[in-house]
Parts: sequence; C-alpha cells; structure tokens
Amino acid sequence: MPETVLHEDAYLSVRLGRARFAKEPDALVYLRPPTTWSEYLRQRIRNEVGKLQLTHEFPDLHRQHGFGTYPWRRFVREIAPREYPLVALVDGARAFARMRALRQIRHGFHRGWAVLPSTKRWPTGRRR
Repeated sequence: MPETVLHEDAYLSVRLGRARFAKEPDALVYLRPPTTWSEYLRQRIRNEVGKLQLTHEFPDLHRQHGFGTYPWRRFVREIAPREYPLVALVDGARAFARMRALRQIRHGFHRGWAVLPSTKRWPTGRRR
C-alpha cells in the first residue's frame, strides 16, 4: 500500500475488491468514536479528503470499483419520518466536510494530514 494513502480501509477495499475479503466472525475490532463535534467534523473532513485522494491518484481503481456511489433512492425510501432531522444533520455535516476537503486539497493532499503508523499486528510467516 502506498505510504501516502490517507483512507487506508477504502484503498484496501477498492484494491482487493469484494471477492477477496474473508469474514472472520471471531475478530475483535476496536473503534474510538469521536466524542466532540470538532472531532467528528475533523474525522469527516479527513474521510472526504481520503476519498478525493483515491479518486484523483487512483482513477483506474475508481473506474473499476465505482466507490462513492450509493443506492440513494432505496436509502431515502427506507428512512422513517422520525429520522429525518438526524439524516439532515448528518447530510449537512457531510456537505460541510466535502466543502472543507475541497478547499484543503487546493494546496495538495497531504497538507495538515499525517499518515500514522498502524497499530495492527500483522501475522508473520508465509500465507498459502
């Protein structure tokens, strides 16, 4: 994986494709969700910058996979009326994050973002 990729999980998903993933039912996954609005927006902006980077730097992967396309019509039909305010809030945050991401990449994709070393432990030895 290129060291400069900001959205590692999206890159791997696109590079490997759905057919090459294996499900591990006993896997333990830890996620530290953002606890403040500023952390949430920073996470969303980084996510959007990463998606734009993949589209810009790896257009062949984008054409093959079509990441970033969603079944919006089905999604909208399945929203309960009581969920409309929450969906509007999330959609507004996503639009804000996309706007900020577009503004930040004018000066290059790596401005203000650093790729952190992985905390995952990868198995050693050969795979079959």
